[in-house]
Amino acid sequence: MWFDKQVLFPRVLRSLFWTIVIQESYLSLSFLLLKIVAWNPVLGFLDWLFYLIHWKTIVYRSILCLTTIVFGVFNKRFYSAEKHICSTRLEKISRALSPRHVQHFVITMLLGGLASHCCIKLFQVFDPEKQSFLSSFLILENDFEHMFVVQHGCYTAIMFNLKYFICFLYIVKFHVNQESKMLQIKRQAFDLFKDSVICVLKGLHWFYILSVFLGLLFENQLISLGIKSSESESYFSFLHSLINLKLFLVTFITGVIIFFNWSLYLIIFNVFVAERHVFPIEIPVKSDKSKSLSAALGNSESDILKYLAVLDLRLLSQQDEERRKQIFTISHPGGHPHQWKAVADFCISSLKQFVAKLQEYSVVAAAAKEPKMNYNK
Repeated sequence: MWFDKQVLFPRVLRSLFWTIVIQESYLSLSFLLLKIVAWNPVLGFLDWLFYLIHWKTIVYRSILCLTTIVFGVFNKRFYSAEKHICSTRLEKISRALSPRHVQHFVITMLLGGLASHCCIKLFQVFDPEKQSFLSSFLILENDFEHMFVVQHGCYTAIMFNLKYFICFLYIVKFHVNQESKMLQIKRQAFDLFKDSVICVLKGLHWFYILSVFLGLLFENQLISLGIKSSESESYFSFLHSLINLKLFLVTFITGVIIFFNWSLYLIIFNVFVAERHVFPIEIPVKSDKSKSLSAALGNSESDILKYLAVLDLRLLSQQDEERRKQIFTISHPGGHPHQWKAVADFCISSLKQFVAKLQEYSVVAAAAKEPKMNYNK
């Protein structure tokens, strides 16, 4: 389909590019601040430059960027402009357990674990000799802590997916007021970070509770993997190892990074995809007729294409006088207003569908409010 290749795919690439740029920028600034706090402004800045060009830093940050890219690519198939509301619980369960959703959960869970592993390695490269006081808060010391953080990364990915599907984050939102992309991203950045922190704290709370009850299972898993740690010799030592400020901080920071990166991509993707696309009204004879505004309005294959056409029609009717004239042109020969007829038919059919759905929902709501008859008299 021409829309996927010429419009949607380039916008996905641009959204991924700017997501990676913003991700690398805020991570670099964060590590710069940590270097300055650990040392002093001059030595911290010089050490930060050497840290950026270190081969381990480049490798792990590249893998972290790759996890964001893979997440964006796999989420492309779920994007929609219309919300699907399940009518029964059985439909909700069958939809949630469909092979496509299960595959999505498994892939993102692996991506979350890989992203958390990269964050751990970046913290270790931050101060490999452990000379600064921050190393006692960021660098993990044994395999148990490492596995705990990686498991929390997988858990964070699952929590993000639950929010993704329950809160309909895959819905593309279109706005009539076409603001600049940077302004839209800046306006939502702080709320996005705050939401990431709150969601990770809530998820971390339940993850610690699960860890307490599943401590024996974790211990057996460590033994089966051949990992020997002095802190995992018994269940009580396992509980004692959980009460660790460093482990909590690293787990929390990695969870926020994963949640924020993926949420940031969703916002940037929505900003780029919802950008206005100007559809041609009059198409030459030998050109593709499906690219015209009238054909896009009647398209049933892609709801995003249809909504972009509606947005273009709305803005056209308000701002573009020259293109409005093209809608009312008549064909030669014949003198038929084909463009106007197509637009009018679409508007009338949309109103009829809206009225039909409104009547259907009103009947269901009225039936739900009717008092149940009492047969036990």
